[in-house]
Amino acid sequence: MKNKPRTTPEKYLRSLKKYWDKHGIPSPAQQAEAGAKIKALIAGQRVKVAEAKELRANLDRVQDRLERFYRDVAMLAAQISPKAFNGSTDDMRAAIKLAVKRLRDTRRIIGEILQEDEDAEKKAAAQAEKAVFTKPRKGYQKAVRLITREKNWDRALGKWRRYIAATKVTPGSDLEKVLASYRERWEKHGWTFSELVTEVRGFDPWWKQEKGRRGTESAQSRAKRKTPGRLKRPASDLRLKENRRHAQGYCRLCGKPTRRHKVGDRVRYERLCDEHIKTKVLAFPVGSTDVAKLAEEKSPQRETTDPWRVLEGFSLE
Repeated sequence: MKNKPRTTPEKYLRSLKKYWDKHGIPSPAQQAEAGAKIKALIAGQRVKVAEAKELRANLDRVQDRLERFYRDVAMLAAQISPKAFNGSTDDMRAAIKLAVKRLRDTRRIIGEILQEDEDAEKKAAAQAEKAVFTKPRKGYQKAVRLITREKNWDRALGKWRRYIAATKVTPGSDLEKVLASYRERWEKHGWTFSELVTEVRGFDPWWKQEKGRRGTESAQSRAKRKTPGRLKRPASDLRLKENRRHAQGYCRLCGKPTRRHKVGDRVRYERLCDEHIKTKVLAFPVGSTDVAKLAEEKSPQRETTDPWRVLEGFSLE
């Protein structure tokens, strides 16, 4: 693929001048477009000039370092074998090769020294970590809490007793004696982290198995009981849904939608619909329509529909 010739601002201006001489002066929009393109070309040229300056500076630095390297090799060769360096071309070549070999050997030896220092630091860190693990520490309760991972002492002691009874008690020994031996040893002589790691490696698998066994026993005991325990209702369980129908805006008696009202930022619904609220005249604010309906039920011989006429002779007591 052939590379396209670079378009410089000078070339673009010359081509633009030829085009204008041939076709006449362009419109203001075309002039603005040409001006914007010229500005973009100038900005690109400035960026290239800055990059070229940076590349030139980098090249100068590399050449300076190379010159210093040549000078150092020459000085080293002159110090190692002055006669050969001042002799013929072959002798000078041999002296320079010897100097370069010495430089490579020096680099290799310095790398070996640094590696030895790094290995020594790693060994010292490992020894310090080993010293931390082997250092004895006293405290029975602290050891039990670390093994069981429980901050509460009662829970930690309960787990520890079950673990000792299940794994450490032999037919000829007793639980209390084994616990007393642990307590005496860790209180007087102390314990190390390596010893605790051994106990944790035995405790963790046992506790995992123990939790599974206790969960199975609990499920079986709940299945045998006549009345279930605490009901954990999923979203698909509708057994308790009827008790909360009023919170969703439905009447508790007939299931019809109820009136809603706003309390602050929350929406609340009536527990009963209008029909069932009107039947309870004494429990709610009494309206003229409700009293008229109740009066018609009490005295059907009256045919008047005026509520105030109905109240004549009627008492709410």
